[in-house]
Amino acid sequence: MILSMLKVEIIGPKKYFYDTMAKIQQFGYLHLEDISKRIVPGEMLVRKMEVDERTENDRRELENLLIKINSILTTLKPEEEEKVSKPEKERERFYAEIWRESCDELKAEIEKLLTELEEKTKALADEKNNLELELATLGKYEVIIEKIKPLAEQLVALEGFETVALLVERKYKDVLDLIREEVSKITKNQFELVSADVDEDTTAALLIFNKIYSELVHSFLWAENVNEVKLPGDLAEKPFNEALDILKEKKGKIPKRIAQIKEELNEISEKWYQKILAIQDVLRDRCSQLAVIHQVGQTDYTFVIEGWIPRKYLGNLKKLLRETFGERVVVSELEVSPEELEEAPVVLENPTWAKPFELVMNLFSPPRYGTIDPTPLLALFYPILFGLIIGDIGYGLLLLLITLYVRKRFWNLYGVRMVASMLSMAAILTIFFGFLYGEIFGDLPLRYQWIREFEIVRVKTVDGEALQYRFVKPHAEGEEGAKEEKHSFEGEEKVLFKLPFDRGKGEYLIPFLFLCVGVGFGHIVLGLILGVVNALKEHAKKHAVEKVGMLIFLFSIFLVIATAARWLPPVMQSFGFFLVLISIVLLIWGGGFMGVMHIFSTFGNILSYARLMALGLAGVVLAVVANQLAGAFGNIYVGLFIALFLHTINLVVHSFSSTIHALRLNVIEFFGKFYESGGKPYKPFKTGR
Repeated sequence: MILSMLKVEIIGPKKYFYDTMAKIQQFGYLHLEDISKRIVPGEMLVRKMEVDERTENDRRELENLLIKINSILTTLKPEEEEKVSKPEKERERFYAEIWRESCDELKAEIEKLLTELEEKTKALADEKNNLELELATLGKYEVIIEKIKPLAEQLVALEGFETVALLVERKYKDVLDLIREEVSKITKNQFELVSADVDEDTTAALLIFNKIYSELVHSFLWAENVNEVKLPGDLAEKPFNEALDILKEKKGKIPKRIAQIKEELNEISEKWYQKILAIQDVLRDRCSQLAVIHQVGQTDYTFVIEGWIPRKYLGNLKKLLRETFGERVVVSELEVSPEELEEAPVVLENPTWAKPFELVMNLFSPPRYGTIDPTPLLALFYPILFGLIIGDIGYGLLLLLITLYVRKRFWNLYGVRMVASMLSMAAILTIFFGFLYGEIFGDLPLRYQWIREFEIVRVKTVDGEALQYRFVKPHAEGEEGAKEEKHSFEGEEKVLFKLPFDRGKGEYLIPFLFLCVGVGFGHIVLGLILGVVNALKEHAKKHAVEKVGMLIFLFSIFLVIATAARWLPPVMQSFGFFLVLISIVLLIWGGGFMGVMHIFSTFGNILSYARLMALGLAGVVLAVVANQLAGAFGNIYVGLFIALFLHTINLVVHSFSSTIHALRLNVIEFFGKFYESGGKPYKPFKTGR
């Protein structure tokens, strides 16, 4: 529901301004209004609060310190944050201590901390990054040298000669003949070239030549785009055998040093991480406090703060400021016009069972203040429509177990927890409709052989017609001598409804369609009733009349159909046509020509609920196919695998499509009849904690 809001004014001496702002921020329920927007120069004693130069400098310095603190946190953040031994309560304790410090004291403490930690953590982080990069590079060269090593053992290192390693794709190995020919010319035959296939894709070669021809040889290789292996740094001048030994020695030492650095960073994290997080929180809150000063008004000696607060929290705010400042800071409730009240921010507060669906409502503009909050309605109808589509006991139980596990496992992730809660409620309704449909993983033979079928029948009696019910005990197909236990009625009888409602059978397709469209009819009618309520709340009389006209039209159509189906006496048909005329008049008066045209869109909305039948039958068919394929192989293990695979796909796809369409029918068809968007979001001035 939407909480009742009050507009309040807080006035006090200027010397208490920053302390008052801090208390309001910690209180966390006041939505600040920008008082400067309604100040007219020369007409009001109140003027915009000016930010002095010192305060502006404080804000800039705190923002710069926040950037540095964020940098340190990036370095110190543990790989698995939950392993940090300092509990969350430690962070809260640090926050309370730091928050009480003045701006100058806060800056001095942070500067001291930065001096102690920034240089050390940066040096360790840089060293760790460089070592990880070097380790990756050495690993790459180790593979290359391992390939070249057998060739290097064939050659003797000569003083005054240079060795170059080459890697060539095997399909282009003929290029080595060209290299041999050209290098022979360049070096006047003072060279040696050996090659070998090192794997199925690569040929390695070693080229040894007199150093006096080094520049010419390298220029030639570069011009021919030959892949020349160049060892890094201090390995470049070493023979390949020696380079490989040095490389392996380095690879053995680097991980140990990286582990030492991680240990040092973890020790720093153990000592400082929670306190730095608390400092980050305080800096953010102080910066946000200084950023809203321009929204406050002032006179020569006082400050003036205006804002909206939920009515239920006004007493707490007054008590907090009175306990802190006595009667020196006063909170007053302001008189507001109906037009101003429409601009009140919207606060949604719903019971626990509806709370998860606020996540969906957050995707849309809030409802206008004073209208109906659709969150509880979404929480009621989304699970119903979801369950109506899937309607399978087996799928419902699986979905319930999965969502309960996800909800517990990812409790700290708000979005995941809320989605899991929504699907848990939908799973419960899926199980309920599964009982009505008689479905357990489709048509598995676990279906109500121990429960009597329930029928509603219409019978002819001496006095006319009457609706009766009966229970029929099912029996195994082909069983001889089986008898039905039922109440007998004299005269003609017709079965109107039967449970289990086997929607997979052809005889139930039309009743199932009527059921889905009937749900849509009731859903849309409720939406129109709520639309009338909203229109009356907003004093939109014509809008209300149009909604009433549409309701009467739908009721009249129901009367006509019910009379044709002999559910009502024939005289009601004439009354239904009379109501059609009245509804047309009301629609034209309330909405003009477009009001009449809305008849077609409303019927389109109702008929769109037929998708519930289509989606439901698609899921049933796939479940039946899964069971049939599983039994067709004649092997229990193959059959179980096929059944598990197909039922898993069906559950995932069916759950996704059911969620999309259940939300669509609620948000577009249902909400479209009453939802008044455009409300002002509630943004209380509060701390980040």
